[in-house]
Amino acid sequence: MAPARRLRTMASRFHHELLRSARLDLEMTQEEAATALGVDVRTYRRYESGAVNSAGRGFEVRTAARRRFLARACSQFGLDAQELVVAPPSDAADETDEGDQGDEGDEADGERARDGLDDVVDRDPRPRDDRGWRPMWTHVLQRARHFVGRDALVDALVTWAEADAPRDRVIALVGPGGAGKTSVAERVAAELGTRSRPGGLFVWCFFDQPRVESFLSAALAYFARDEGEAATSSLPGERLERLESALRRGPPHLLVLDGLEAVQSEGRDPGAPGGAFGELEDPLLRRFARALVHGLGRARALVTTRFPLAALAAWEGDGLRTRALEPLTTAEGTQLLRRWGVLDRGDRDAGGEASEDAAGELAALVTRVGGHPLSLAVLGSYATAFLDGDPRRVAELPLAEAALAEAARDDPLARQLAGLLGAYARALPELERDLLARISVFPRGVDRDVLEDMSNAVAPVAGALAGRARAELTRALRRLERLGLVFSTAPARPPGGAASPCYSAHPFVRQYFAGLLGAAATDVHAEVIARIERSLQGTGLRDRGRARPREPALLDALEDLLLHTLEQGRPTVAFGLYVHALGGFDWLGLVLGEMARGARIARAFAAGGTPQAIDARLPVGHRILLAYQWGLYSGALGDLAGARRCYELVVVEAEAHGDINWRVTSLRALAYTARLAGRTDAALERVRASIELARARIGGRQGAEHIVRGLALEGAILQDRGDLEGASARFARLPQLGDRPVARRGLWVAEHELARGQLAEAEARARDNLARCARLGWDGHVAHCHAVLAEVALAYMSKESSNSQGARLDEASSHLAALERWTRRTGRSSSSCARQLAGALALARGELAAAREAIDRRL
Repeated sequence: MAPARRLRTMASRFHHELLRSARLDLEMTQEEAATALGVDVRTYRRYESGAVNSAGRGFEVRTAARRRFLARACSQFGLDAQELVVAPPSDAADETDEGDQGDEGDEADGERARDGLDDVVDRDPRPRDDRGWRPMWTHVLQRARHFVGRDALVDALVTWAEADAPRDRVIALVGPGGAGKTSVAERVAAELGTRSRPGGLFVWCFFDQPRVESFLSAALAYFARDEGEAATSSLPGERLERLESALRRGPPHLLVLDGLEAVQSEGRDPGAPGGAFGELEDPLLRRFARALVHGLGRARALVTTRFPLAALAAWEGDGLRTRALEPLTTAEGTQLLRRWGVLDRGDRDAGGEASEDAAGELAALVTRVGGHPLSLAVLGSYATAFLDGDPRRVAELPLAEAALAEAARDDPLARQLAGLLGAYARALPELERDLLARISVFPRGVDRDVLEDMSNAVAPVAGALAGRARAELTRALRRLERLGLVFSTAPARPPGGAASPCYSAHPFVRQYFAGLLGAAATDVHAEVIARIERSLQGTGLRDRGRARPREPALLDALEDLLLHTLEQGRPTVAFGLYVHALGGFDWLGLVLGEMARGARIARAFAAGGTPQAIDARLPVGHRILLAYQWGLYSGALGDLAGARRCYELVVVEAEAHGDINWRVTSLRALAYTARLAGRTDAALERVRASIELARARIGGRQGAEHIVRGLALEGAILQDRGDLEGASARFARLPQLGDRPVARRGLWVAEHELARGQLAEAEARARDNLARCARLGWDGHVAHCHAVLAEVALAYMSKESSNSQGARLDEASSHLAALERWTRRTGRSSSSCARQLAGALALARGELAAAREAIDRRL
């Protein structure tokens, strides 16, 4: 016997089955068990799955962390240490434990890298020691139970991740669903998690949490750890700039961003409304991705997605490297099936001893599913669970069912996988099948508490869950996890409470099993809605009164309520929540600066992610208002193309329904957007069309109001073109028409007075405007007032004596600080104005390096 074989025979083994049995007997969840044993849930899962058993060395008690775990397991679960660490059975000498996901012949260093992961992976963002950072697994990535065929890629990615300053700052793993992208990313992060890193390791899954502001908040709290509470208390738009700053000045940090397709556009026609295929929908995330690929110090990111990164395509080969995941080869696919326990006839005739060069039935199965890793994993799981691992019985499975989901008909991979899942659905016990069907209704996963609520719901909603005890549901969930059909994540523990695990499944699996629900999906979502509404009782936030939410938790709850209401097929009710409970743009945008949230909510009403796809069941007035406010959010976030598409839709809808007011308003909005884009000819054409239409078709006070708004914008555009006389003529007509310019109109006039050197008039107008906007709660316009006043103070410095220049400099700095609070809070594109002012102030102080940095960041 080879020395390695002798070592494997003699090695001890951790009895993970006993640990699992003890937990289930106590009716504890994995999260509760992890808490009781003082470890994070990821660590606990490695013990309970047997992943701590190395194929070469078994289980070694070589660290203080392992000794503590064993001692606590014995005391908490009533076990004996000799029962938990045992000698392997005599017939297991050549066995590879199911938790070991590497090749059977892995080198000792590779085994050692996977072993001991529990000692270093933690949710605590504090550094492990003075030399390194402790990894931050904000989300637990779905781990392939058996991992084959990607070892060279993993090694290359680990080398890249450990380089000091690699040329490729973003590596994108791109491939179809089920190609193994997440498994590769998880493997890389796990390998790195066993080493002391000079920089941070931050893992985020956009499937689990697609809210970009949540990602920015968590990443900032981790990477800007020296800022303490200041990092976590910052407002949404502020987080992006502070995160970029922390990465720019920090050590070689790594971000692992999984499931980016959850926040990418699926529009396949680059010229179609809605943007290019693969475009990042959230402007803040798009800006962050571009900053990363352009260079944020030594930071780098590993990304997984089904779609190409359209926003970063220009950097391919110069900051971005796209790696397409190919199907598994016949040999690799055969190895994967064997890992699951599927053996061909030759293997069985040889007494079950797996032969690496045997092809036979397994190779035919690999060819049949095109080497698709997820299909092979489902096939192997099913064959092992229900067919005794016999490939001849597997070959009889119908891989192309007659009744398939529409989305699967044109996709060979989905079609084959649907056939496998159909066989699974017929073989699963009723409880597990119904449980998986209900999990599949929720694209972002569902927590166990909601599933328990369903067991007490009416018959169609409860299905086979009806009357089941918590322990029974937990055992069924655990079995679905073992079969590889679902996976669970543990969200952050809420203050004063316990975190309930969240269960989800691969999109292919969800697509199939959601069709087996046996009840209306709307009724299932009603259970979640009821839970959220109970949590909102006493807040008054669903009323039409003046109460408006400010706290992020309440905003999140209302957004979830709105999304589930949409899933119920009640878009009009969801629109009421947006307008009355969340306050629409007037509250979310103007007051809170929650531009990214507002844009995301507006997108949720459009299944295709474009304004043209806004739910047709909404009344036309609702569709127009939603599209218009979507444009306001997009423009504020710097997405001028998206804003233009929204306003163009409003023009078309308003014209089709004879709504002249909305036509005039949207033409003016298009002019304003064109002005921001520097297209002054188009801007003038649009605004003049709006003025003429208001004159011809709208009379009285309303028509006059449209005219003065149009004239003010026309004056601002003419000033941009250097036509000060033309601008003066337009602004002079405003008081003649009875207008006292306020908000944006008043600021355009003040900027015009500043350009003409009328500093006292500009200052007086801006201060009056500031006071009026502050009374109305229009914080965005207040910030614009501060920008004008900062420019006025700088202009005064060139005209006054040196004795008063210091006071003016302090005054300008104060106004700039107020402006920056708003731009960081909202992420508005107008932050370039703040950077321009920052550069001018630095020059006035003689701080040339600071001025250069401000100018570089603006560019």
